[in-house]
Amino acid sequence: MSLTESLRAIQLFSLLSFVCMIYYAMQLSYDVLFVCGVFGLLTLLYALPVLSRKRNLRSFHGAKMYTIAIVWSGVTVLLPAIDGMLELQVDVWITFVQRLLFIIVITLPFDIRDLNYDREEINTIPKSLGIKYTKLLGIGLLILFFILEFFKDQLQYKNVFSICLISVLSAICLLASSDKQYKYYASFFVEGLPMIWFGILSLLYALLP
Repeated sequence: MSLTESLRAIQLFSLLSFVCMIYYAMQLSYDVLFVCGVFGLLTLLYALPVLSRKRNLRSFHGAKMYTIAIVWSGVTVLLPAIDGMLELQVDVWITFVQRLLFIIVITLPFDIRDLNYDREEINTIPKSLGIKYTKLLGIGLLILFFILEFFKDQLQYKNVFSICLISVLSAICLLASSDKQYKYYASFFVEGLPMIWFGILSLLYALLP
């Protein structure tokens, strides 16, 4: 396939994706669309230099990790709750904070990997604390992530067990990370942790009463 044909295929796929997006967006409530717009704007500010000619949210002190965590947590917790017309009660907000902590922790191996490659203006946690204390911070966040589960009104042992397992796996991945890690360590194994968590939770609900 020539380059021209490849570009045409990409353009056609993009057009079809845009049409599908418009169609499905029309099926959503205004509240959901508003929340999608907020998180979409954050994503745009993170990726593109719209704040100035050379700077986006990613280049501001500490904003990189927190923007990623807020968008991921919002899209996977708040957005489904609003779409399902659920009240944003304590359990929802605890889950949001837990997801926020989890995303921050699994982002740390990426920042450790990029420690010697990030531009100077991108100030990450490993740059500020060093690798050792970054790992200690991550372990502390995982402990808080696990403890928060016991503050929920609807406590289920399957969720507790799954969070315990994913916390241990995340801790192992964090402790094993370095600034000279294997090429696909963070981008495959660490990034696959959310899918592993989903698999653990699915198995528990499928096999246990």
